[in-house]
Amino acid sequence: MFIKQITNKLDEILTELMTNEPIPGLAIAVVQGNQKTYMNGFGVMNMEMNEAVTKDTLFHTASISKTFVALAIMQLVEKGDLNLHEPIISYLPYFCLADKRYRFITTRDLLSHSSGIPNEYEFNWENPEYDELAIERYVKSKKNEKLNFTPSEKFEYSNTAFEILGDIIQKVSGQPFEKYVEERILKPLRMNESSFLKAALNSSKIATPHILSMDSTYGPKVSSVFPYNRRHAASSTLCTSLVEMTNYAIMLHNNGLFQKQSLISGDYFVKMFDPIQKASWGEEMDEVGLAWFMGKYKGRKMYSHSGLDTGFRSNLIVLPKEKISIILFTNNDYSGTAIIWKAVLDVILGEKVERVKRSLARFLAKSLIESGENLTFEKFEQIKGGEIEASFNVLEAELNYVAYELFEDKKIDEGIALLKMAVELFLESTNLHDSLGEMYQAKGDRVEATRYFKKAIELDPTNDEAIEHLRALVEEELREG
Repeated sequence: MFIKQITNKLDEILTELMTNEPIPGLAIAVVQGNQKTYMNGFGVMNMEMNEAVTKDTLFHTASISKTFVALAIMQLVEKGDLNLHEPIISYLPYFCLADKRYRFITTRDLLSHSSGIPNEYEFNWENPEYDELAIERYVKSKKNEKLNFTPSEKFEYSNTAFEILGDIIQKVSGQPFEKYVEERILKPLRMNESSFLKAALNSSKIATPHILSMDSTYGPKVSSVFPYNRRHAASSTLCTSLVEMTNYAIMLHNNGLFQKQSLISGDYFVKMFDPIQKASWGEEMDEVGLAWFMGKYKGRKMYSHSGLDTGFRSNLIVLPKEKISIILFTNNDYSGTAIIWKAVLDVILGEKVERVKRSLARFLAKSLIESGENLTFEKFEQIKGGEIEASFNVLEAELNYVAYELFEDKKIDEGIALLKMAVELFLESTNLHDSLGEMYQAKGDRVEATRYFKKAIELDPTNDEAIEHLRALVEEELREG
């Protein structure tokens, strides 16, 4: 396809997507070789202000930040200031855990999510820290934790590991983490408006985070918190725009070189993509190297990282052989993005793409909230009778996930209704039947709960979760006589 055809096609399918899905704002870029083939923004930065998203809008990128950490570490390795295989206590003598094995953790273990250090789930966005010692305090706060497994043994994702890497960068370089990245990575890439430090950003250009509202309407609402806390800078806090992130992609296409300036030599650049552990996160994210995930997309080698924090999602996809990169930012945390970047990539690869398919789960959930169960079941019967997969993305896991969103928002009847429709599409799903049993149990309907738990076990006699649910239900009935 010529660039004009690509631009027209992407504008067409992405405009239709924004009409069909509850997405506040979206930014998409395509880089081919050294050329920025496509950059466009859709929707708004803030639902309450209606300012348009553009290629200059700054988005919180969440875990894509980790790829910058890997680059920073490898720069220090190339310089001879750091050894990937040296225990990290050589650089952080105060680091300790309540587990003697911590002494064996290396920088390589941290970068490849194979340190055994438990993941972090409490980011305290609502109570952020802003000072330079925030990361060090965070690292020291882990002294009572134990490892989940022996270092180097296997893959297990850990945000905590990357905060420790941020502290290592600070101590080895003698600079605050954010300052080092600014001077050694962002400035050489001419990413002058990007930063890991929120205070350094142009606040008028920052997209606002949105979360899902399921009250009288189903869609985005402005989040009361922004996902920033300096203790989590290394794992999460890079904010950037399409116009600047595309420079990063060009550097990736050139093995560390950008506009004749080398950020890192090719020999050290390629080490980031050497597989270290089996991740088994699907074909596209089958292995992990130094922060990066490696896999295949339709037979083509692929490197990637995604991001998810309160109010934001992001994707960075690289086909190294073809030198194609896709960048996706959105200011909501609930919309599936894989279906979007895959459609964009397919257009670039010359495949026929009619549209970005709508999420069936979101479509039905929206209808349940805004139109009620009866009308939604009528819509579902009409959809089911046609070529459902031609227009909708029909995923068992997403239907189950969205049903639990409703359930957790105390909309049990709507969650049950969605799962009943899901079961009609996936008759042999033990997981969906178990979920229905759980929701009926929460509703207090033991008869229906028992029926669905038994069906889940009939479909899969090894479904331990359903077996445990049924056992607990029977014991509860026996106690009550």
